Amino acid sequence: MKAVTANRLADGAVVWLAHGGALVDRFERAALFHDDEAEAALAQVAAQSTVVAGVYLIDADASG
Repeated sequence: MKAVTANRLADGAVVWLAHGGALVDRFERAALFHDDEAEAALAQVAAQSTVVAGVYLIDADASG
């Protein structure tokens, strides 16, 4: 599984892509994507270049 993370330009905070496209500041609310969906999710966040920078995928585990 993968999660999309970035830094919010307004304050530098780490944010995560949640279901529905929102950017959230808590990993617990992040959406987890299968490898075949992860690149599309990454592109969705990367397109928000006036909101975030440093967008990338990380390996994530839903088990906590």
